[in-house]
Amino acid sequence: MINVAAFELAVLLAGCGLTAVVILLRAAWPSLSARADASAEVRGPGLRLLLGLLNGPALLLLATALGTKPENKPLSVLVWGFLFWLALWGFAGDMPRLGRRVLALGRRESTPLWETLAAGAALTGALLLPFVGWTAFVLAFLLAVGTGVSALFTRRR
Repeated sequence: MINVAAFELAVLLAGCGLTAVVILLRAAWPSLSARADASAEVRGPGLRLLLGLLNGPALLLLATALGTKPENKPLSVLVWGFLFWLALWGFAGDMPRLGRRVLALGRRESTPLWETLAAGAALTGALLLPFVGWTAFVLAFLLAVGTGVSALFTRRR
């Protein structure tokens, strides 16, 4: 029973941390978040998910394979960092869009900050549901990686 409570606490803290980092990223680097927003507007979710499916597992496998030998550990850390940077950059563009949809369910208009907070709460809540929520978060993570990859090649408007 204590393991379940510790897991739920870890998920809540991770969800709050992800939301805080995305808010900080959007506030500190508005040009990066503008590129992520433009990428999310220009390319549909299907294409971004496909980009995430093609790049996310490949980078994960590459980082894991590089980490098996001690001399390749620094390179493995770089690939892991690049994967997480792509995901954070993608979440910076995707979370306000998700939050807008969540808040639209309650017929509320809001600011990008509240949209990001609502999306963070929705993703954290999804992570608390075994299997179904975890699958939804993995899909959101892959969509974010796809948005990050797409943002690499998108110019700001």
